[in-house]
Amino acid sequence: MIVKIKRGKTVLEAELRKGLGAFRGLMFSRKKNVVLVSPFECILSIHMLFVFFPIKAVWLDSGKRVVDIKIAHPFQLYLAPSRKAKYVLETHDTSLKFRIGERLKFI
Repeated sequence: MIVKIKRGKTVLEAELRKGLGAFRGLMFSRKKNVVLVSPFECILSIHMLFVFFPIKAVWLDSGKRVVDIKIAHPFQLYLAPSRKAKYVLETHDTSLKFRIGERLKFI
């Protein structure tokens, strides 16, 4: 399923992944953006095994507010947010600017 993420006037398209699909993220993928969905808010950690390019990871709470942002590098073993999250946006575009507390809309 494709979701559009609106932040201000910018709209990103991302593949929404739930369940077992969320475990894969951008690993072995040519997708530009994915949103990983957890059934509930928790500390959602990610790894970069078999991801051959840097990505920006943006963690969102259940209200879709940004709670943490990190640049992840290829084969980095473990990245965890500072707060609980329900969603993780993974994007190839590491130049995108996000702010902690910013609210994103899924349309």
